[in-house]
Amino acid sequence: MAEGLHLPLFRWQPSRDAQASRAQAAATVPTSEARPPTALRWAMTALFAGMVMTDRFGIAIGSFPLGLTMPLAYVLLAVLLLNGRLALDALSLALFAGLTTVGVLSFLLNATIDGGNRTSVLSLWLMLAIYLPFVFNQVRQPDTQGHWLWMMRTAGNVLLIVAIAGIVQFYAQFVIRTPWLFDISKLIPDPIRAQGIYNSAIPVGSIFKANGLFCREPSNFSFWMAFGLLIELALFKRVKRMLCFGLALLLSYSGTGLLTLAFGLLFPFRPRLLAWVGAGLVLILGSNALAGDPLNLAFTFSRFGEFSARGSSAYARYVAPMFLVDASFETTPWAVWLGHGPGTIQQSVAAFDSHDPTWAKLLFEYGIVGFVVCVGFVAYRLGRFPAPFQFRSVLFANWLVMGGYLLTPETVYVLYVVLGMWPGPAQQGLALASADAA
Repeated sequence: MAEGLHLPLFRWQPSRDAQASRAQAAATVPTSEARPPTALRWAMTALFAGMVMTDRFGIAIGSFPLGLTMPLAYVLLAVLLLNGRLALDALSLALFAGLTTVGVLSFLLNATIDGGNRTSVLSLWLMLAIYLPFVFNQVRQPDTQGHWLWMMRTAGNVLLIVAIAGIVQFYAQFVIRTPWLFDISKLIPDPIRAQGIYNSAIPVGSIFKANGLFCREPSNFSFWMAFGLLIELALFKRVKRMLCFGLALLLSYSGTGLLTLAFGLLFPFRPRLLAWVGAGLVLILGSNALAGDPLNLAFTFSRFGEFSARGSSAYARYVAPMFLVDASFETTPWAVWLGHGPGTIQQSVAAFDSHDPTWAKLLFEYGIVGFVVCVGFVAYRLGRFPAPFQFRSVLFANWLVMGGYLLTPETVYVLYVVLGMWPGPAQQGLALASADAA
C-alpha cells in the first residue's frame, strides 16, 4: 500500500504549516486522471446514476420507499471488499457507535410515552442502515486522486444527460401536452413506484418548471444542475457544458439550485475564471432582458421574498423548522438532549407549516446529543479527502439545511461517492482484505 501521493497539487506535508498546506490542497485539483478497476467503475457509475435517475422508483417498506440507491451502495462496498480495497476507519466506527447509542436511548426513553405509539423503530434502523457505509472507505492507492477525478468526470456525464433531458422537456411542453412529460411516475407500475407526495409538475403561469424528467421535483433537478456547473467550474472548465447546466438551472425556476450555486461561488476560484462567470451572467441577463424576459427570470428573482411568507416553500424549508424545534424542547425532561424519538417529527410539521430539514429532524428526534454526533460523523467523513472545498461545503449544506434528507439515500450517498468513500491524506483505517488482491 502506498504511503502517500506525490501529485504536485495534492501533496500532503505534515509540518508546522499543515493548515496552510491543507487550505492550498483544498483549492486545487489533481491534473492526471486514472481509470479504476472495471468492477469498481461499474459500481460507482451505477450508484451515481441511480441516485440521480431512479429516485421515482421504490418498494414501500412501511412509509419508506426503498429504491435502488441503498442496495447499490452496498454493492459498491462488496466490490471494494472483493478487490481488496475496503478499509475500516476507526474514528468513523466510534462515531457511528455513538450515533447508534443515542438512537437506541432516544427510542427507549420515548417508547415509555403513550406505549411507544409515536416512535418508530423502523426509522431508527433505516438511519443506521443508510449511514453504515460511511464507516468504510477505500484503502489508499497510488492512483487514488486520479480515480476520484475519473469519478467526477463520470458524475458530470450523468448530470449532463439529465440537463439535456430537462431542457428538451421544458421546450417540448409547447408542442406536446401529456401528463407524463413532467411526472413519469404515471408510467411506473404501483408496486415499484416510490410512494409520497411530490410536486413534480409545478406551473409558472401557463408553463411548467423543468424537473429533468428523472427528478421528483424541480428543486432536486436544480440542485443537480448547480452541482454539475460547480464540477465544471472547479475541475474541467468546459464552456459548452457550463452553458448547458446554466440554462437547465434557469429553466427549473427553483431557489434551491440558485442558493447552491451562490454558496459554492463564495469560495475562491481563480480571478480569470470568476471574470468568465461574471461575463456569462451579464450576457445571459442582458440578452434575456432585451428579448422581453423569455426565461421569466423576474419570477425566479421574486421568489427571494418567500422567506417571510408563511405557506411558501422557502418559509417551510428555512424558517418554520426553527419555530417547530424551539416549541418541542420542553415537552419532556430529556427532549432537549435526546429528542422525541425516531420518526416523530412528521406528526408535528403540519401545525407549523414546516418541512423537516436534516438539522431540524435530528434536533427534534435525537436532541442536541444526536445532532452533534451525527453532524460530526458526516462532517468528519467529508473533511478527510482533500477535494476542492466548495464540493464539501455545498454537499454538506444541501444535506443539512436544504431538505428533509436525513433518510434520503439519493442525497446521503452523493456525499459518500464524491467524498466519503475516498481515503484521507494520511494512511488510515484497518484494511479488511489484502491489498495484493486488487
